[in-house]
Amino acid sequence: MTGKTRWSIEPPDGAGYPVISGPDIVYIAGAPVIALDASDGTQLWTYTDERAPNTSVQALLVDDALFVYGDRGVDRVDAFSGKRLWRSQLNALFGIALSGGELYTTYRGGLDVLNAADGAQRRTFSNDYKFAFDVAVTGRSLCYADGDFVHGLDTLTGRTRWQVGPFEEIPYFSELRDGVLAASTYDGKVCLIEAATGTVRWWLHGTGRTSTPVLSGGVVYVAVEHQGVLALDTVAPASKSSTKS
Repeated sequence: MTGKTRWSIEPPDGAGYPVISGPDIVYIAGAPVIALDASDGTQLWTYTDERAPNTSVQALLVDDALFVYGDRGVDRVDAFSGKRLWRSQLNALFGIALSGGELYTTYRGGLDVLNAADGAQRRTFSNDYKFAFDVAVTGRSLCYADGDFVHGLDTLTGRTRWQVGPFEEIPYFSELRDGVLAASTYDGKVCLIEAATGTVRWWLHGTGRTSTPVLSGGVVYVAVEHQGVLALDTVAPASKSSTKS
């Protein structure tokens, strides 16, 4: 291992966009979405939402499915060919998550559940909040964020089980793994929540501006402005100043 650069490309419009890595293909989630050969950076295909070609999009990659979403709804795109498989006209989406063959989509005023295979709407969870932002789900545990709180719902009934907060800033989530969810905010808070009960294992305050957390192998990874990357144990408190709830 040398750290030698294998290849590089000029980003679209000179701007920075999220990069999603698959085993053989790398995707740049911009307008358009660009698929690159992971071995040499060769462009394989592009995908444009012609309804709003200049609108920024986000994407979720699961196996051979790339779900592209933004202001106009969500499209399922074949991850290898770039061919659109279905389209769902929805409200402007803030977040999506996939579990058990169902796609959970959050938007202003609620949350819709779609059949991931064909895009058909299965059910809707409405709520009393103006916005539903990030979402994470596994089994019957569904977590979503509004402006101040993280809420835990039952995926079958839509019943609210718990809420955690207030955060004062919109929380952004890791994936939901091993029954826990990491949430961070732009103003420097990180916490770890047990998805079934809403129990907060620990809080970390005052880190500085943080990235969206990544949860893997019992560790929460979060990038902090001017500090680098923190690796936080999911079991023990994040630091001496952290508290358990």
